[in-house]
Amino acid sequence: ETGWLIRSNDFLVTCVYAPIGVYDKTKAYNTIAQTVELEIEKFYQFVILDSYGDGIKGGLFSLYLGDDINDNSKRLVYSTDSFSHSKEVIFKVSSLNHLWLVRS
Repeated sequence: ETGWLIRSNDFLVTCVYAPIGVYDKTKAYNTIAQTVELEIEKFYQFVILDSYGDGIKGGLFSLYLGDDINDNSKRLVYSTDSFSHSKEVIFKVSSLNHLWLVRS
């Protein structure tokens, strides 16, 4: 029931899209690894989608640069906020070593 996408902040380009239903329920609470190339010094929007409208109850979602999910300096997005059908977070890749969340 969950999907997500990353798109340019001007909404013109969808960089990656994992439609609702791609992940079956047996993969809940697991780390999903997917490589996406993003340009430095650009703003992007991460959107998490939920078909039932119950969001991620008692869970979280995060997005990292690279494959080390234990390195918080490379975390682009992190949220434990509840949501219903979708939640959007704008972020910027300002350099390979400095990442920051703009707003959620």
